[in-house]
Amino acid sequence: MWGLFLVTGHGVLAEVAAAALGAARAFHDADGGEGSEKARLYTWDPAKVVKDAFFDYARHTKRLLGTLYRLLSEALGLGPTYRTDIDCNKGQMILFHYYPPCPEPDLAIGTTRHSDTGFLTVLLQDDIGGLQVLHDDQWIDVPPTPGAFIVNVGDLMQMMSNDKFKSAEHRVVAKKAGPRVSMACFTSH
Repeated sequence: MWGLFLVTGHGVLAEVAAAALGAARAFHDADGGEGSEKARLYTWDPAKVVKDAFFDYARHTKRLLGTLYRLLSEALGLGPTYRTDIDCNKGQMILFHYYPPCPEPDLAIGTTRHSDTGFLTVLLQDDIGGLQVLHDDQWIDVPPTPGAFIVNVGDLMQMMSNDKFKSAEHRVVAKKAGPRVSMACFTSH
């Protein structure tokens, strides 16, 4: 069991995903760099960027998560609305990750080994890569797939499925190429 899977044909418009990644990249690339206080206060216009890109993206991923919860409920032999009826999809949080290019990636790590604590995480990554999943005690690269989302099973989903779905231990390794931008949409109760 890998604890993660790729989703294509998900109904999230390519323009919506690209706009959200572009807005996250623009924020971090703004004068002052990497989301500095100066960038937040003077060069980033939340009224234009957030409303048009991030909120639209959040609506689309919320619908995708609803579909995933229906399918996973049915896979467990439950009614299709079981997971949403118990509010598994009630809370939603989106984090934007920005990893600048690393001149010596062997001496750094992007994000340490962990599993997500919630139910599901829908991840959109750009074309840089760096995500790895632990499988049979080996770190396996999860290459970027254009138009696909990576879905991580979280610890709460593992617990509520009585270990039928396993959470995924994963990490992000530093890359010379970059900057790497990804967006993780988490759900929890």
